[in-house]
Amino acid sequence: YKKPISYKEYCKSFDKSKNYNADSIVIEGEKLTTKNSVTILPKSDKTSPATTPQSATTLKLNTVGGESWKNIGETISWDFEVNETGIYQIALRFRQSLKDGIFTNRKLYIDGEIPFEEAQYFRFNYHSKWQCKKLGDENEEFSFYLEKGKHTISLEACAGDTAQIVATVQSSINELNRIYRRITMITGASPDTNRDYGFDALIPDEIKQMRKIKNDLQNSVEYINKQAGANGSYTSIIQKIIFQLKQMTDTPRNIAKYLVRF
Repeated sequence: YKKPISYKEYCKSFDKSKNYNADSIVIEGEKLTTKNSVTILPKSDKTSPATTPQSATTLKLNTVGGESWKNIGETISWDFEVNETGIYQIALRFRQSLKDGIFTNRKLYIDGEIPFEEAQYFRFNYHSKWQCKKLGDENEEFSFYLEKGKHTISLEACAGDTAQIVATVQSSINELNRIYRRITMITGASPDTNRDYGFDALIPDEIKQMRKIKNDLQNSVEYINKQAGANGSYTSIIQKIIFQLKQMTDTPRNIAKYLVRF
């Protein structure tokens, strides 16, 4: 593995201030060159007249991906011809209507290489309608230097900046499973909800850990909602666990009451 250079270093390889007057290049998404998964298929979409090709009488294959392009590592590549050496920006017309309340990520390759570090993931937020986006970050839209001739552009489904959230949630689940087993050693699988087991004295470390996990999960939910710009169904089950942990740690007598549901 070779760590990609930064975008700032990448820009030093060409003169961004020079006006190359390059013409636009349009690539039809459904006309892919290669894919690494048999499930990725071109599809027909009639939700927008701007999607091309379009016909009022026949079904046209005019999109690719969607539900069939969702697993990490799945990659689509397109070959295209550059008629004139120049500096280009890459704009995508897309619809991310599958993952409500959260964003998806794609990694960019040009001619089989990640051009710079910031291209390791680009975020695509949820919206029910079609969107247009130039690849970049919150500060600027990125420029790409392409020489005349044949090139290949690839997009790979990746975890991107959701990887840390997934790791936090998975670690929390593992720890909560351990705590659950510790509690059932005291109560059994069907606890008596009217009995005071004295959890404060029996499992003080586990109660302290549950409070920490509650805070970690709350921070993850807030980050997802902030980045996605909306509350979604993908965080609702985490919020239920946060509520249960709050009830169980604020009043340890409630642990037996919530254990089965937990």
